[in-house]
Amino acid sequence: MALRLLGWAGWKVHSDPLMWILHLGYAWIPVGLLLLGLSAWIDAVTPSAWLHAVGTGAMGILILGVMSRVCLGHTGRPLKLPATLVPAFWLVIVATILRVAAAMTLLPYRPAVIAAGLAWMAAFTIFAIAYWPIVTRARADGRPG
Repeated sequence: MALRLLGWAGWKVHSDPLMWILHLGYAWIPVGLLLLGLSAWIDAVTPSAWLHAVGTGAMGILILGVMSRVCLGHTGRPLKLPATLVPAFWLVIVATILRVAAAMTLLPYRPAVIAAGLAWMAAFTIFAIAYWPIVTRARADGRPG
């Protein structure tokens, strides 16, 4: 998986948030699998850390990234991310890092989990607010649907 990700040359899409968020979300899968493997050998890597890397990282980031891209394409709009959504991407990234760090007890558990939850909620609230007009109005290209 990590080799496949490297082959996609994600570093070339750093200027396109709709693409780099997908690469970053996918990158959490091999990170999670690495954490799973390391948890058998290194006590500091807790057995649940990988679940948070894959669940919060891969799933959360990919869900937000795919929804952002698909909503634009399926409503006949250009695949250009609204500027208001970039902070949402960063918030879900912060939520992932906090959640994995809390699972590995690198940060105080309760405050880190609360902060991660707040960042997660803020990210998806920003998405809902930014995309509400996009998904509730007619297609921009005039086609049915």
